[in-house]
Amino acid sequence: MYTKEIYKKEILQKIKDHGYDPNTVAKITYNIFMKHQREIDHEVYEKLLDIANMEMGPEFEMTEEEFNQFLQKM
Repeated sequence: MYTKEIYKKEILQKIKDHGYDPNTVAKITYNIFMKHQREIDHEVYEKLLDIANMEMGPEFEMTEEEFNQFLQKM
């Protein structure tokens, strides 16, 4: 089962390594979603899609602070 804890650890490591960029975070999240889509915890499924949608335009993007708050509430 792919859980929110696994996602948080994985995405935070990517951000640490490469810095925060909403489009990059969205692309990474979409790739994670596609790779694990059959094993994603139901609670996490919609959240990952919300994050992946940041790539659709600036109106969907989160600042780094907003993204960190989103992860905390996840």
